Amino acid sequence: MRYKAGDTVYIKNGFLGKHFVEINAIGEDFYIVNCEIYKNSVKVATDDDIDIEISDTLNKCSDFELKLMQKIEHKYKWIAKDKDGLVYVFQSKPEKEIGRWIDSKNVWAPVSKGYINLFPSILWSDEAPTYIVRL
Repeated sequence: MRYKAGDTVYIKNGFLGKHFVEINAIGEDFYIVNCEIYKNSVKVATDDDIDIEISDTLNKCSDFELKLMQKIEHKYKWIAKDKDGLVYVFQSKPEKEIGRWIDSKNVWAPVSKGYINLFPSILWSDEAPTYIVRL
């Protein structure tokens, strides 16, 4: 399973009445979320119910980093750090190449140098870029 108890995940279509829920426990191939024992109600979600890109960002980034993401221009959907530690934002999901990330549309922008150290959870060693979440 991709997530663990205590992680916050984003449920597609809000079928549980909420979009953001905390995982209470894990079954064989499902997550128990929004467990309300006093109401004898247990709700389950599978990987198909979870938006992985949003959920991964929620569990990777600090609250401060999530707030900073709100300030990034809306046309950008992805953020990543190159081998030299510079942070870039991209319109389409970039692929990792030698020393840097490249997106298919070649539409990217560097993040202001003042912001570089403000995204400590985004690393060159990441296997994938980070989806920009705007709460």
